[in-house]
Amino acid sequence: MPADIYQLKVTLLGTKPPIWRLLLAPATVSLDELHLLLQVAMGWENCHLFRFPAGRYEFDPSENEELALVGPPLREMLRRVGAKAIYEYDFGDCRSRKPHL
Repeated sequence: MPADIYQLKVTLLGTKPPIWRLLLAPATVSLDELHLLLQVAMGWENCHLFRFPAGRYEFDPSENEELALVGPPLREMLRRVGAKAIYEYDFGDCRSRKPHL
Protein backbone atom coordinates (compact mmCIF):
# COMPACT_ATOMS: atom_id res chain seq x y z
CA MET A 1 0.00 0.00 0.00
CA PRO A 2 1.52 3.36 -1.00
CA ALA A 3 2.05 5.92 1.75
CA ASP A 4 0.02 9.12 1.80
CA ILE A 5 2.07 12.07 0.63
CA TYR A 6 1.57 15.53 2.08
CA GLN A 7 2.18 18.61 -0.05
CA LEU A 8 3.36 21.38 2.28
CA LYS A 9 3.63 25.04 1.42
CA VAL A 10 6.15 26.49 3.87
CA THR A 11 6.14 30.28 4.13
CA LEU A 12 8.59 32.35 6.15
CA LEU A 13 6.36 34.80 8.04
CA GLY A 14 7.06 38.53 7.91
CA THR A 15 9.07 38.60 4.68
CA LYS A 16 8.49 40.80 1.63
CA PRO A 17 8.54 39.48 -0.95
CA PRO A 18 7.31 36.20 0.55
CA ILE A 19 9.89 33.45 0.96
CA TRP A 20 8.34 30.03 0.56
CA ARG A 21 9.04 26.44 -0.41
CA LEU A 22 6.83 23.60 -1.59
CA LEU A 23 7.70 20.25 -0.01
CA LEU A 24 6.42 16.72 -0.44
CA ALA A 25 6.65 14.49 2.60
CA PRO A 26 5.16 11.13 3.53
CA ALA A 27 2.42 11.28 6.19
CA THR A 28 4.58 8.95 8.27
CA VAL A 29 7.59 11.30 8.44
CA SER A 30 8.28 12.18 12.07
CA LEU A 31 8.35 15.81 13.13
CA ASP A 32 12.03 15.55 14.00
CA GLU A 33 12.65 14.32 10.43
CA LEU A 34 10.43 17.09 9.06
CA HIS A 35 12.61 19.55 10.97
CA LEU A 36 15.63 18.25 9.04
CA LEU A 37 13.76 18.52 5.72
CA LEU A 38 12.85 22.12 6.54
CA GLN A 39 16.49 22.88 7.36
CA VAL A 40 17.59 21.70 3.93
CA ALA A 41 14.71 23.39 2.10
CA MET A 42 15.37 26.77 3.75
CA GLY A 43 19.16 26.53 3.49
CA TRP A 44 19.68 26.62 7.26
CA GLU A 45 22.40 24.81 9.20
CA ASN A 46 20.49 22.98 11.98
CA CYS A 47 22.30 24.81 14.77
CA HIS A 48 19.36 26.18 16.83
CA LEU A 49 16.50 24.81 18.90
CA PHE A 50 13.16 24.21 17.21
CA ARG A 51 9.58 23.32 18.02
CA PHE A 52 6.20 22.85 16.42
CA PRO A 53 3.68 24.67 18.65
CA ALA A 54 0.35 23.28 17.51
CA GLY A 55 -2.26 24.19 20.09
CA ARG A 56 -3.29 21.08 21.96
CA TYR A 57 -0.55 19.09 20.23
CA GLU A 58 2.91 20.59 20.66
CA PHE A 59 6.22 19.01 19.70
CA ASP A 60 9.14 20.58 21.55
CA PRO A 61 12.15 18.24 21.71
CA SER A 62 14.04 20.66 23.95
CA GLU A 63 11.46 19.83 26.64
CA ASN A 64 11.84 16.04 26.39
CA GLU A 65 14.96 14.28 25.06
CA GLU A 66 13.14 10.96 24.54
CA LEU A 67 10.52 12.72 22.41
CA ALA A 68 13.29 14.22 20.29
CA LEU A 69 14.61 10.77 19.39
CA VAL A 70 11.37 9.62 17.83
CA GLY A 71 8.89 12.43 17.35
CA PRO A 72 5.28 11.92 16.28
CA PRO A 73 4.36 11.51 12.61
CA LEU A 74 3.31 14.46 10.47
CA ARG A 75 -0.22 13.06 10.12
CA GLU A 76 -0.71 13.54 13.89
CA MET A 77 -0.27 17.30 13.56
CA LEU A 78 -1.88 17.90 10.15
CA ARG A 79 -5.01 15.78 10.25
CA ARG A 80 -6.98 17.35 7.38
CA VAL A 81 -6.49 19.07 4.04
CA GLY A 82 -5.78 22.77 4.62
CA ALA A 83 -4.56 22.28 8.20
CA LYS A 84 -1.90 24.75 9.31
CA ALA A 85 0.97 24.61 11.75
CA ILE A 86 3.87 26.73 12.91
CA TYR A 87 7.51 25.64 12.99
CA GLU A 88 9.70 27.82 15.19
CA TYR A 89 13.44 27.75 14.69
CA ASP A 90 16.14 29.87 16.32
CA PHE A 91 14.19 31.26 19.28
CA GLY A 92 16.62 34.18 19.60
CA ASP A 93 15.23 35.61 16.35
CA CYS A 94 11.89 33.80 15.98
CA ARG A 95 10.23 36.72 14.18
CA SER A 96 12.39 36.09 11.13
CA ARG A 97 12.41 32.29 11.34
CA LYS A 98 8.85 31.23 11.87
CA PRO A 99 7.75 29.29 8.80
CA HIS A 100 4.07 28.60 8.48
CA LEU A 101 3.12 25.18 7.11
